[in-house]
Amino acid sequence: MTERDHNRKVTLTFGGEAFADGRVPLTLLADKLKALQSLLFHAAATVEHDTVARRGQWVNRYREAVELRFAEARTGSLVIEAELDEPDAVLFEGRDLGTEAVGMAYEFARIVNSDDAKALAAKVPDRQERLTLLRSLEQLSPRTNEAFILTFGNGQANHPGIQLSALTRIRTQLLIYREMINDTSDLEEARIVGTLTKIHYDVAPQKLSVRVQKGQEIDCYYDESLREQVTNLCAGSIVEVVGWAT
Repeated sequence: MTERDHNRKVTLTFGGEAFADGRVPLTLLADKLKALQSLLFHAAATVEHDTVARRGQWVNRYREAVELRFAEARTGSLVIEAELDEPDAVLFEGRDLGTEAVGMAYEFARIVNSDDAKALAAKVPDRQERLTLLRSLEQLSPRTNEAFILTFGNGQANHPGIQLSALTRIRTQLLIYREMINDTSDLEEARIVGTLTKIHYDVAPQKLSVRVQKGQEIDCYYDESLREQVTNLCAGSIVEVVGWAT
């Protein structure tokens, strides 16, 4: 295996108390692999400074460059190894966008773990891009009640891998909160629980409608960083929405 081949591999290791024997539920495995791929798609768009709305099949613009292919699985602690296809010189003008996206995702996660908001802003100056990547990293990281750790490796021997734990998820949530507070410092936070009656995600404005009692519906507007979470919601379900009341 050449150094170039090695650098095109990505690993996701499931470790910690819960999965010491490597027996990981398939639903969790599928969820985390999907979250990893989503993070890489968004990282590619960030690297490209893509300002086109991420709606519909937007990931198709980056699928050839950053979609991972399964390569190998190793037991003990379960290690999933995936790899990038060779870069397309025609689409991306000779640039290896795949490895650039992996590098962006890896460094972004490392900075989040260091809890350095200034370094994060320097790495990704655009606030909307930061929020989108933070939301993606939040989905990849274990929840606070899950006793396992994910290690995200970028295929380079001199990089030990980024450990994503429940603490990483808490840090992403705090960073998201700080970003939102900085933009809405004069608004009051509110929390509502009700029945989801309407979802707008391919038409403007992007919003949800939540029925909190008979005859009363509240419109809740969201930005692009929440789009993927919103598209997974089902009308008629009970939802909790936290935001700023206007």
